[in-house]
Amino acid sequence: MDTLEIILIILAVIFAVLNIVSFRFGISYRKKIAEAEFGSAEEKAKSIVEEARKNAKAKAREITLEAKEENQKLRSVLDAEIKDRRRELSIQEKRINQKEENLDRKTEALEKKDQSLNQKIKDYDRKSAELEEIKKKQVSELERISGMSQQEAKSILIQDLEQESRH
Repeated sequence: MDTLEIILIILAVIFAVLNIVSFRFGISYRKKIAEAEFGSAEEKAKSIVEEARKNAKAKAREITLEAKEENQKLRSVLDAEIKDRRRELSIQEKRINQKEENLDRKTEALEKKDQSLNQKIKDYDRKSAELEEIKKKQVSELERISGMSQQEAKSILIQDLEQESRH
């Protein structure tokens, strides 16, 4: 039983008690007047009290029934709202999970690209070093074959070019 039902029941009981008290007060007042005017006022008062009790019980049942109906309506509205919020949360959770998965895939792809680039840089550096070593060996071999140093070969080449340009 929730608080709305309890409040409505308490209000119904208070209403019934107030009805009974007011009826009793009315009955007492009428009884005094009626005793002064009539001799059989007690019979009328009993019937009035009995009728007031019946009315109070009927009113209490009516108020209780209305309170239960209102409670059921409110519960239905709340259940629908809770269901809707849960559905929205579920949708948001799915979106967040998809975004996380996308970020994980992108991160993984970037890491693979980074590894690939690092490997290419290492391969380039290794090949560059190999080419430099081959170049040094070729220069040494040419110097050995020609019997001249690199500087001597450059001088001869420059002299030949100068002579050709003059002719």
